[in-house]
Amino acid sequence: MKVEVDRIGWDAGGSAIVDDVTATLTPGSFTAVVGPNGSGKTTLLHLVAGLRRPSRGDIRYDGKPLSDIRSRDRARSVALLEQQPDTSLELAVREVVALGRIPHVGRWPGARDADEELVPAAMQETDVTHLAHRTWSTLSGGERQRTQLARALAQQPRLLLLDEPTNHLDLHHQLSLLETVSRQGITTLAVLHDLDLAAAFCPQIIVMSQGRVAAAGDTEAVLTADLIDAVFGVRARVGRTDRLRVSWARKGAGR
Repeated sequence: MKVEVDRIGWDAGGSAIVDDVTATLTPGSFTAVVGPNGSGKTTLLHLVAGLRRPSRGDIRYDGKPLSDIRSRDRARSVALLEQQPDTSLELAVREVVALGRIPHVGRWPGARDADEELVPAAMQETDVTHLAHRTWSTLSGGERQRTQLARALAQQPRLLLLDEPTNHLDLHHQLSLLETVSRQGITTLAVLHDLDLAAAFCPQIIVMSQGRVAAAGDTEAVLTADLIDAVFGVRARVGRTDRLRVSWARKGAGR
């Protein structure tokens, strides 16, 4: 899916939380959204998901205004992985993953899913098959995150939106999750805090600062030491060895 964000803004309490943001996600691209806390990253994600209506500007999916797309159709094509997913229901992991099929099957009791094999396939892809009968409340934060990714993949979305997907994950599972997302070929927009992970996995990047886009485009061209200093107030080294890498030190360190 191609997503076009055209000069959108969103206001709250008389202030612009996101303002004049323009970006294009090409089909199958993996784009990171980075920026300091409070820079509007999650708000941008929710606007692209259709959870909030822009105060101004337009968002288009494959050229069609998002405001013209029925919620049922949007639910079939867009999957959102929230930062801290939670539920009060005592669902087993397999049941949580199966929720991803509801936009395609509906909620009617006894409704048959012709693609029900997508549920175990998604669980295997995210390494939660062994958790199938565990209840949600017994899972660690990392296990919950991997279960929610399985739910999103079972949905077969054309647009995948991730809000801090590596939270609660150890390094092994951070890399595993981002590798899994990378090989899906789904248009993906992911809010990330770790600039080195963004550099390693996301060929495109959007850098937010105070609700606006500070820079956007090819990650290797955009993510420079000068930009990191200006936006994050951090001295950094950015260079390519086996891959693009970002290392950092606090300002004044070593001086």
